[in-house]
Amino acid sequence: MIVDVHGHLVPTDFVAAVRKERGRFPSLRAIEDGGKLALAFAGGKPSRAIMPGLSDVAARLAWMRKQGIDRHVVGGWPDWFGYELPAAEAEAWCRMFNDAQLAAAKAEPRFVPLAMVPLQDGARAGAVLKVHPSYDSGDVRVNDYGLANAVGRISDAIVAVARLVCSGHVTRYRNAKIFVPMGAAGLPFLLGRLKRNHKITAGLGDPVESLALLYTDSIVHDPRVLRFVVEMIGADRVMMGSDMPFPIGEEEPYRIIADAGLKPEQIASISGGLAAKLFRLA
Repeated sequence: MIVDVHGHLVPTDFVAAVRKERGRFPSLRAIEDGGKLALAFAGGKPSRAIMPGLSDVAARLAWMRKQGIDRHVVGGWPDWFGYELPAAEAEAWCRMFNDAQLAAAKAEPRFVPLAMVPLQDGARAGAVLKVHPSYDSGDVRVNDYGLANAVGRISDAIVAVARLVCSGHVTRYRNAKIFVPMGAAGLPFLLGRLKRNHKITAGLGDPVESLALLYTDSIVHDPRVLRFVVEMIGADRVMMGSDMPFPIGEEEPYRIIADAGLKPEQIASISGGLAAKLFRLA
């Protein structure tokens, strides 16, 4: 079974529910422009307008068939996570999305739905964490040359996860399955510097132990980089990903795994074996 563990889906039922029930969310502003919908949360700046590929199930299934993908793990869209909302509104927002996501997965069993949780309130959020970077990383230097995708997503995730590592949270909550996409957001490359920082700075979490507890995906766009990530983190911690439907994703996610010079058992684990265990897929 070939499994793609990194995709994004915003069901059409959810988009319809937003338009119909936005009055339930006083801190939400919906912006309609030429039939396209953007959102602003809690007085913040508007999101990007939702792109059709996020909701086009037929096109997604056609792409999956072409790529030989049997199951597709799909989460929401970071622009619409709504972390800026007050906690009570955020919980209702997440429930509305999760209901639509579950319905979409029931209608199309090849989708494996990831729930959205209100991380602004830990008591409401639960224990399993997929760390996904924001499009707007807050660093204005990546606003040119397409660097928001090429660099900003990595820098956003690597700082967030490095803080989790250094604070000791990764080792403290070792039973949590923490999934950090895109080759663990560059952490394998920085492991030496993190080890040095751990040695000269008192009270930090162990980066070597922490990295061994993380899961990641193959969205690194270069077989040589994937081979390095596997060497640093282990094939038993890496899964195939695409980031569909976004242009920065892997259009042929299996190819990079096949081209990375890995052993057959490593390819089998990365392309679906590990995901089947982690997500309990039949």
